[in-house]
Amino acid sequence: MLIQKIRELKSKKLVIIGIGNDLHGDDGFGPVMIKKLEGRIDQKLIDCGVSPENFTSEIIKEKPDGIIFLDAANFEGNAGDIKIIKGKEIPKAALSTHSLPLSILMDYLNGNTGAEIFMIGVKPECLVEMSEEVKNTIERLSDLFIREFS
Repeated sequence: MLIQKIRELKSKKLVIIGIGNDLHGDDGFGPVMIKKLEGRIDQKLIDCGVSPENFTSEIIKEKPDGIIFLDAANFEGNAGDIKIIKGKEIPKAALSTHSLPLSILMDYLNGNTGAEIFMIGVKPECLVEMSEEVKNTIERLSDLFIREFS
């Protein structure tokens, strides 16, 4: 399903947003992905750290067709598993390290861009250091992005 979704967006203008704290192990999935992709794909990349709401103007200015958030996310599964999460599937209540719930941010960005918006979530295991499972996922996912968006 992930490969199909990426291929659907291949010819569109995207903003890919890394969210998380790379000093907190697997929570750094998003920023680490952005660093791996910089200079290697032809899409706008933004490392938002833990405050993606501070980048709304920059995102809207890009006038993207699609916005992909990359973030650690708790869901059923094993460490390193990937899940595509749509805005309506993210709880409105703040259940993460972000000051503004991502569902509200996604709604705001959709209303201002009309872009298709979703998150690629990766199941974390460790917040002290990055787990091997998440490192392996980063390698596989970055290879996919580079292959499809270069």
